[in-house]
Amino acid sequence: MVDGSYHVYVIQGQTERDWSDCQAALAHVPARLTALPFSGDPDALIARTRDADALVVAFSPITRGVMSALEGLKTVVRTGVGYDVIDVPAASELGVERVSLEALAERSDYVSVHTLLNAETRHMIGEKFFARMKPTALLINTSRGPVVDEQALARALRDKRLAGAALDVWETEPAAADNPLLHMDNVIATPHAAYSRQPPSPRCRAAAARRSRAC
Repeated sequence: MVDGSYHVYVIQGQTERDWSDCQAALAHVPARLTALPFSGDPDALIARTRDADALVVAFSPITRGVMSALEGLKTVVRTGVGYDVIDVPAASELGVERVSLEALAERSDYVSVHTLLNAETRHMIGEKFFARMKPTALLINTSRGPVVDEQALARALRDKRLAGAALDVWETEPAAADNPLLHMDNVIATPHAAYSRQPPSPRCRAAAARRSRAC
């Protein structure tokens, strides 16, 4: 910390943006934000962000060396889909608890799905998962539709074993008009368009700032 405040660095992408919304999100905590141009050189990144408490990045590689050199670093947040620019094993060593899918279902009040779709994740969120969830819990899926078993989800919602769901992606797109999930009061449905309008971009940056200040 510097002068009693946390220092959050934004490392911009190839196109520079206005990050005033990110700064506004930090206004409620003793934190200051510095936006820097894109850098793909870890050594240059270290030199510029030596006193960082948090990094918000788009494409700059955050390696084990970067995280080790920034001794006060508490969190790294990426604004975008995926986290291939971050050395996740090195970051996971910041005290994160890894739990089984079953434990996650049992403990969570909100489950937000962001995984890729492959043979292993297809219908990963299904009947067994819903059976373990709290009846007050909510499911959010903005990853890929087939990760969630829609028929199992509809049954769980209908039987009130789950409080609600917000879905932007579907097993079949566009979703069929007779899909029961489209006709439930406890489902928010959007047509794979959550990021297609301009407003989500500043909200994404503001959310990244909130994540960084929370750690």
